[in-house]
Amino acid sequence: MSHFILLPNGDAVSNSIIKSVRYVNGRGVACSDTQQRLVAWIEVPDVAKGHRVREIMIRFAKEARGIPQPDWTFLNDEVVEAN
Repeated sequence: MSHFILLPNGDAVSNSIIKSVRYVNGRGVACSDTQQRLVAWIEVPDVAKGHRVREIMIRFAKEARGIPQPDWTFLNDEVVEAN
């Protein structure tokens, strides 16, 4: 496991600098440092996928030794809208 997580866009961020993780409804997941400066942004307009990304990033930030690298391919899955 790594202290860095590879983001869907290929960037990497350390779990030691992430102090806040939030989902911005309909836009994406924002990870901030202690000064509330943006350290990572993952664009995810789909709410269900956004919540899943948020949970992954929270788990990563909480684990001092990191987590296994997530499989971000679910972000490419087609969104099925209920009528």
